Amino acid sequence: MVSPSDYDFQSIGLVSPSVIRLGFLTVIAPNNIIGSIATERHKQLLHNLSQYLIQSR
Repeated sequence: MVSPSDYDFQSIGLVSPSVIRLGFLTVIAPNNIIGSIATERHKQLLHNLSQYLIQSR
């Protein structure tokens, strides 16, 4: 969950609390990008996904 109190909320470009869904991928044209996530959040998301995949085996 990304909430307005998170340190990187404004830089992501969101306007309301949001969920980052790791199981859903889509292609977005470069001119439609609204923001980006911080490196720390990206690393944590990848870690969470890898732990989930390991446990699912």
